[in-house]
This record gives sequence, C-alpha cells and structure tokens, in this order.
Amino acid sequence: MIVIKSYTAAHLAEIERIHREAGLPPECMPNLESPLFFLRKIVDDNGKVAMASFLKLTAEAFLLVDHAHETPEWRWAALQKLTAATLHEAAVKGVADVTCWPPPEIGKSFSSRLEALGFTKSPWPSFSVRLD
Repeated sequence: MIVIKSYTAAHLAEIERIHREAGLPPECMPNLESPLFFLRKIVDDNGKVAMASFLKLTAEAFLLVDHAHETPEWRWAALQKLTAATLHEAAVKGVADVTCWPPPEIGKSFSSRLEALGFTKSPWPSFSVRLD
C-alpha cells in the first residue's frame, strides 16, 4: 500500500541512505533542517521510506531594462549595482538561491553578463510546473 506521510527527522538516516545508494553527488543532498524547505513528504511502504519529496523556496530573477536609457556602459554599471543590492537583500531575507531563466531569444547573448554577475549555468536540465 502506498502511504504518503510528512517527513520527520526520524526519516533522515533512510533518506541519506537512499541518496547515497542512488549515487547522487553530495551537493544534491539537501539540508532538510533548513527552514527554506517548506514541504517535506515521504512514501512510507510498510514502515520503510521508499521515496521522498522536498520543496524549497527559490527566488526567480526577472530583469527589465530600458535599452534607450543612457549608454551600454552606464546600463552595465547600473546592472552590477542593482544585482549586488538585490542579492544582498535576498540573502538578508533568507533566500538561499536565485535563479534566472532568460528567454531563448536573449539567453545566448546575455549569458556572459549573467556569469560576470556571479550566476553559473546549471549542469542539470531545468523542468518547471506552473501552478498559477
């Protein structure tokens, strides 16, 4: 019988074993004590954890730029300051990750700017589910 339950700290050893046996990299093991994980569920199969699912709050970055304003150099300097201020405030508010999914039309040309701002391209594919 498939039974869905809320995760508790008592499940941690089983979750770590499942993670280890799956051969996942250590950085893929989430810190389940983090308050950013607002949803923690397991599949309990006769008292044993068979699966687990965790949702963590993540911030998605959006940027709007008036390209008619000032020079490209000025806009780059402004973007650097805006990014630093935004990331600082996000960290103060407890955000651990900020992700940017630029549209394909500008992703290729803007990726070097994102990298210069401290963003790294994820080696993992991204999949999303819209709930709104």
